[in-house]
Amino acid sequence: MSLLQEIVAGASGDQMPTSTLLRKCMVLAAKLDSKPAAEWVEWELNGYPADVPVPDYRHFSMLIKVNMMDITKQANGWVVPPEFLDANGKKFTQHQYRDSIGEIEEYLAKGEATLSFQVGNLVGYLMSQKFTEMTILAAWCEISAGKVKHITDSVRTRILKFALDLEKAFPEAAKEDNSMPQKSDRVNQIFNTTIYGPANVVGAANNSNVSVSVKTRDFLSLANALRGSGIDESDIVALQKAVEFESPSSVGKVGPKVAEWIGKMVSKAADGTWTIGTGAAGSLLADFISKFYGWK
Repeated sequence: MSLLQEIVAGASGDQMPTSTLLRKCMVLAAKLDSKPAAEWVEWELNGYPADVPVPDYRHFSMLIKVNMMDITKQANGWVVPPEFLDANGKKFTQHQYRDSIGEIEEYLAKGEATLSFQVGNLVGYLMSQKFTEMTILAAWCEISAGKVKHITDSVRTRILKFALDLEKAFPEAAKEDNSMPQKSDRVNQIFNTTIYGPANVVGAANNSNVSVSVKTRDFLSLANALRGSGIDESDIVALQKAVEFESPSSVGKVGPKVAEWIGKMVSKAADGTWTIGTGAAGSLLADFISKFYGWK
């Protein structure tokens, strides 16, 4: 059985632990010489660094729960209704789950129904909302075990789709390991589409027929679009830092750091580091950035 066949068999069943499946994918990524695949496997196995955007399947909305009391009664584990929260409440309820697959599997094995998080000065924030006359003794955020399991399910499903799409694109690779494709552009396109999702770029990368949607001020959608067009993760992280550091000075005019990043990427296209035509690179990035800032 070839490595690709082992991965298909492991991902399509429930017997192989997800962490074991990912280690097989680490070997596959090395044989394919796919940097995006190798990085994704490493982050899933070891956890996502704070400066790396996490995939959409690791984004969750959490409940806020509190323990409260007054002179006559006490309420424990009371769910704070979302309508009691202002716009700042989202920074408490929106969570990016960065733990490794191994830690997730260990948590799920305990059979607990929920997972709790202490998030910033949540008690202080809730007191400022003044939605109750009771004294808030404790506050925390909570998600269900089902949401956490969604991570492992998504990882397994995406690995399966990636392996099946590779088999379809390169039939010989499914038969023997020494027939692994060396066309990294095509492999990376398949990887980015199946793992991160389709991206609003028709013909952006070599042989691309991918289509992605960049949403206003949604960096995850922008990151997915950039991945789909073949941009390295390190360059995506660099853009995220630039975007967070500065705001555009006016409609249609980005800040100096973002402009510097665009110039760097066009240079990569010119010297072949980023496999896309120089002219296409400039218009593609302008389109993405404009959609991100809401100019289109």
